[in-house]
Amino acid sequence: MRIEDIISVLNFKNIPETFIKYEKNISLRRSVITKKELDEAFAFYELEEEKEFYQHCLNLIEEFKTNKVLKKAALLIKYISFETKDDEFLEMEYWKAKPPRADISALVLLSAVRQHKKALKGLDKKQRQHQIVGIQETILRGLKLYKINGISYGSLAWGIRFVRQLLMKFGRLQFEYSYYRDPFIVVKDKKGKKKILAASKTIKNQSVLIQPGDVCINIHIDRHGRLEPEMVNRSLALAKRDLKKYFPSVDKVVYRCHSWLLSLQMELFLTKDRHIMYFQSLFLLLPPHEEDMGDDFFRFLFNTQKTSVGFSIENLPEDTSLRRNVKKHLLEGKTVQEGRGLIFVED
Repeated sequence: MRIEDIISVLNFKNIPETFIKYEKNISLRRSVITKKELDEAFAFYELEEEKEFYQHCLNLIEEFKTNKVLKKAALLIKYISFETKDDEFLEMEYWKAKPPRADISALVLLSAVRQHKKALKGLDKKQRQHQIVGIQETILRGLKLYKINGISYGSLAWGIRFVRQLLMKFGRLQFEYSYYRDPFIVVKDKKGKKKILAASKTIKNQSVLIQPGDVCINIHIDRHGRLEPEMVNRSLALAKRDLKKYFPSVDKVVYRCHSWLLSLQMELFLTKDRHIMYFQSLFLLLPPHEEDMGDDFFRFLFNTQKTSVGFSIENLPEDTSLRRNVKKHLLEGKTVQEGRGLIFVED
């Protein structure tokens, strides 16, 4: 079985590096998911009402019995998702396919239900519920919000964070154990001033605060509720108190956030609502990056994706001033970019 055949059934444009690395590890004797495990997952994540999607999953399980290439593709995605080390699974956030096999992504996420249950045993009630709801909402977002029969690869990567116990919630914000990958080094000079340098720069007589490969804690903002300054401050205080209980290997804490809310363009779009600008003020903002293509504006501000069926800028909602201003900007042929920022806790 050629790896090109595996890529073909998934409609990928390019072969992911992890596919090349792990393809030989996959045995067709394993199952992607059994009907019993599927039933268990639908019950545990309270998805029983999604009867049409449940039947689609059953059909896909049957298809694996005759389509060995498709089964191996699913097993390879499952292996990368739950059996590789560190953060290699994050590569899937950039997998490109047309159209993507969203059903396989969702089935792979549900296949880890027993692994997830085992991981949840050490959590308190609030964290446990956050984890369960996180998987449930990931599945339903694809089915209900994006109107696809499953979830995107990016959403799969999000769900994997819950299964791997990399994502905890303290108050309004979510905190993820991760590794710093931005192409910048942040240093402090003898006068205590922070400087942002290209990662290729040689460092002399300056203290390195963070560089690529260092552990960092990613901050995520879920979709529920406003970003009140008081709530943000409370989340940071709770994280300061409890973070090391869940991530004991963390030594120095550096928070990182990659979000449309940190866009350097935000001043162009905001009128009365200054909560976003307060959130930005907490961070040392990094220069724009080539990967900041503005997709999160569509996903989180407009609740859609550029790959959604029938997508057009003209049809984007205009029910808030922020949405109106961003839509006007886009209709003028301009682009949007996410932003990135860091908080150094010792400050």
